[in-house]
Parts: sequence; C-alpha cells; structure tokens
Amino acid sequence: MATETPPLLQRWLNKLEAVSHQGGLQYKARCPAHDDDHASLSVAWGEKGKVVATCHANCTFSEITEALGFTRDDLVPKRTVKASYDYEDEDAVCQYQVTRLAARSSGS
Repeated sequence: MATETPPLLQRWLNKLEAVSHQGGLQYKARCPAHDDDHASLSVAWGEKGKVVATCHANCTFSEITEALGFTRDDLVPKRTVKASYDYEDEDAVCQYQVTRLAARSSGS
C-alpha cells in the first residue's frame, strides 16, 4: 500500500530540484543552500510529524529553509479545529469555550 505524502512534505518537494524517491517518505534532492551539482540533500517525514532535512555537504537546516523561502510558521503543520464546546451560565451566556485541535501528524 502506498503511503500518502503529507501536505507539508509535498510543499518541500515542490520547491526542490532533482527529487528522487528513496522509498517510504524519504527523498533525495539538490540542496538549495549551496551550488549542488548532485543530490546531497536527504528529506523525509519524521516520526514527530515534521520534515527532516539533512545536507550531506553540511548546510544547516536554517540555511536550507531560508534558501527555500520558508518562514518558521511554514515548518510546523497547521492544526485544525476538531471540536468546539461552549460553556454557558444559567442565563445561557457563554462564559468560556474549549477547542479540541486535530493532531499534527497529518502534516497539513
């Protein structure tokens, strides 16, 4: 069964050049942070629901994300509201609300 690529990882792959699939959710590509004439960047979907990227020419994660034009907010999967609960007083006036968020593991 094929594994669906999380949307956040797909955004990375769309910005990279010379992407090749290595199996599962693992890829190789040219590193955008240096003049890379071969695929020295490993990119994968990590166990904690985040993109993991390693340049084998020693570019830092910050250099890679900056070269791709990502901001800090772009690197964290967005969370969506799963449920919302209003707590009202005896006059039916909302006193506070509790919101349940969906897990980040989907990689939106």
